[in-house]
Amino acid sequence: MLAPRLGCLLVVVLALWPQTAFAQSRPLDELLRFVPEDTGLCLLAQDLRTYTLEVMESPLADRLRKSSLLADLVSTPEWKLWLVSVKQVEKALELSWREMLDDVLGQAVVFAFRPGPPGKPELEQGLLLIRARKADTLARLVDRINEVQKASGELRELQTRQYRGQQYHCRVEDKQTNFYLLRGQVLLFTAQEAFLRAAIDREKQSPPDESVWSVRLRDLGLERAVAGLAINPRAYDEAMLLSGENGSTNRLLTTLWKDVQGFGLGLHLEQQSIRLTCRVLSRGKSSHPALSRFLAAADKPSTLWNALPENTLLAVGGRFDGQATLDLLRECLGKQAQDALFADLQRSVGAMLGKDLLKEVLPNLGPDWGLILVAPRATSKTWMPHMRFALRLTSPPGEDPPLEDTILQAIHGLAQMAVLAYNKKYPDRTLRLRMTRSNGCRIGSLTGEALLPGLEPAWAIKDGYLLLVTHPDEITAFTISRSQPSSEVPLLRVSFRNLLSYIKEHHQKLREALSANQRTEGSGSTSVLATLQEVLELFDKVELQHQSKPGAVTFTLRVDLTRRLRK
Repeated sequence: MLAPRLGCLLVVVLALWPQTAFAQSRPLDELLRFVPEDTGLCLLAQDLRTYTLEVMESPLADRLRKSSLLADLVSTPEWKLWLVSVKQVEKALELSWREMLDDVLGQAVVFAFRPGPPGKPELEQGLLLIRARKADTLARLVDRINEVQKASGELRELQTRQYRGQQYHCRVEDKQTNFYLLRGQVLLFTAQEAFLRAAIDREKQSPPDESVWSVRLRDLGLERAVAGLAINPRAYDEAMLLSGENGSTNRLLTTLWKDVQGFGLGLHLEQQSIRLTCRVLSRGKSSHPALSRFLAAADKPSTLWNALPENTLLAVGGRFDGQATLDLLRECLGKQAQDALFADLQRSVGAMLGKDLLKEVLPNLGPDWGLILVAPRATSKTWMPHMRFALRLTSPPGEDPPLEDTILQAIHGLAQMAVLAYNKKYPDRTLRLRMTRSNGCRIGSLTGEALLPGLEPAWAIKDGYLLLVTHPDEITAFTISRSQPSSEVPLLRVSFRNLLSYIKEHHQKLREALSANQRTEGSGSTSVLATLQEVLELFDKVELQHQSKPGAVTFTLRVDLTRRLRK
């Protein structure tokens, strides 16, 4: 009976031990146990050895090694000077850069910073923490640095001290005194002895599973980041309160700061993409009404993301609450500046529209807006990309005249004045104002010899959107389809694939335009375009998105590559 029970117990232990051991033995978590809870920020890097090896052996690195980009870089004087400096450091430390990366810095590195009281920068504290892969290499490096600095006279004395059973060293140098604790694979280095002792205290007080900063990194999505920055806002409350009292910080910023519970910026390397995340933790619903309305509008994707042509090069778009934006602007400005700004706007824009700018116009702009650049079509007469700006108008029912008509009439009036002024100054290259209709949509545009071939600035109101474009074809092509629900809200997108196709298709015209603008020979412009194409071939697209959930907002910048970044 005893053997089966022991067998079952062994199975349970073997099943649970790897996860438990991994959770407790992660190099980064081992360092974070030393970081005091009231530290202001932590800079971190982890798994550098693993990521470096994978990236160096990846298809992307192989492509770079065969490119002229790398050949041009290694031939520069700056690169050669850097190589000489690296060799000098390696010789002095008796350690190669590869050993430094693999055996010393390759597992985890953390820099912790605790701000001093306002107006007392001399009380700031910093702590560098390293978790090496090989304890003997780390110890050899520390001993070698001490030897080199003793020989040069920079290090005058090395003292050994004790605190709570831990032995650490005091380095008495010419200009300052530093302290370090070397314990196996872990090194702590600081210029403040009190901060080192606080780190020792914190490690003894931390629970065996997770420290306070390990939990913060997990909440900020940084626990697997290659590199990251985590900020504890509470460490800066005193400075923010003081700046608010002396008037250097407005009330809105002070309110926002109180709502923020954490801030994190992280770099993530995935198989075929690079991801940069920014996460802001908050108390949940904002205590500021205008800000809550503004964020609620921004939490939904703009319908204009469903109106992108296939040949889009760049797209920017989002949503905003007009009244909430106006209220936030009022709070950001002082009363005197606010009154002066709004009075000027009413005398100019408001008078031209014949409406109250603050009550009848600004609150009814949006919520959807977007700006795109599209590659010229094959039938286009110009090599220049076309631009399209769209803004949703929400005119109240029964308004007379409707806001759409008022804005369209104002744009038409401005265009008339621009044509008159230009033709008077340049009678040999005149502009003409043209009005056309397409599917019941009135389109105004400017034509004439003064414009580049294929360029015809146009404007219209279509499907409830104000459209400002560089050619009437963009108005005709504008359509809106039903949006699909998504937890991620796009803000920006750049298609390097489409940009590369555009350069290849219009290579000759681009080369001629580049030569004319930079006054370079044809070979020079060809070289510039060739280099640009070689760079663009490495990338597919870039996207900026944000995702909201109770208590957290995350912005993600994702760069998709054409080749794998990791094996």
